[in-house]
Amino acid sequence: MYNSIIVRLSGEIAIKSRAVRDLWERKIYWQIVKRLSDIDATVVREGLRLYIVTNAVDEVISKLRFIFGVSSISPAIMCGADLQEIRDSAEKLVRFALGKRPYSTFGIIVKKKLRDDISSMDLKNIVGEHIRRIFNLRVYLDAPELPIYVEIRKDRAFVYTENIEGPGGIPIGTQATVVSLMSEGPDSTLATWLVMRRGSKVIGVYFDFGAEDFRREALNRVLRVAEILARDWEGLRKLYVVHFTRVASAILIAAKPKNAYVLLKRYMLRTAR
Repeated sequence: MYNSIIVRLSGEIAIKSRAVRDLWERKIYWQIVKRLSDIDATVVREGLRLYIVTNAVDEVISKLRFIFGVSSISPAIMCGADLQEIRDSAEKLVRFALGKRPYSTFGIIVKKKLRDDISSMDLKNIVGEHIRRIFNLRVYLDAPELPIYVEIRKDRAFVYTENIEGPGGIPIGTQATVVSLMSEGPDSTLATWLVMRRGSKVIGVYFDFGAEDFRREALNRVLRVAEILARDWEGLRKLYVVHFTRVASAILIAAKPKNAYVLLKRYMLRTAR
């Protein structure tokens, strides 16, 4: 039913200088183009928005969810920038939405308008009255159950109902590469992801030591995490597995219990550096 996608970039990008902003916008653009290279899709860049024209909407959205710097995503119907086509597209969109679940209220919300010959009030009145009459829904602009958003560009318009949250952050690769001490646990995984979200690619270091059964299971888990961070998020450059049993054993034997784990972490940091 949808034939396009609106991609909004992180507001953090908008506050940068023009040179930095242009660089980061182009970086996200090319990352998206690369991700969609095997899909029939056309990507158009317009400032802090990207418009993707495609019939493979679900497949494209599944890829966009993993691109840092993307603030939100909206599957949309792209049509001509005149009232008749916008009205027909809104009717089509509401019919599709009502087929999925019932709604009792709706509202026409004009998010962006770059055409002076189309009044926002006329747009709300004409499209809203048409939807109300066809589907017998009540207008409630403050908090409609079914919001119908309209964006009018110079030569086309986009009609949509939902905003899908993206990962936000800034584009991957815009900051220096960092080293992350990774384990199979959630803390180091989240910390690594948050560093990637701030624009850094990551080199992971995993220290392999402990009981044999524990080591095998833990290594498998960290390898699965590394695969996801490298494949889906494209932020993990490589993962080093350091065999650390001899060092850990020597520290645990020689040091007092209260100092052993501090020394162990210190040697991990020195080795990773």
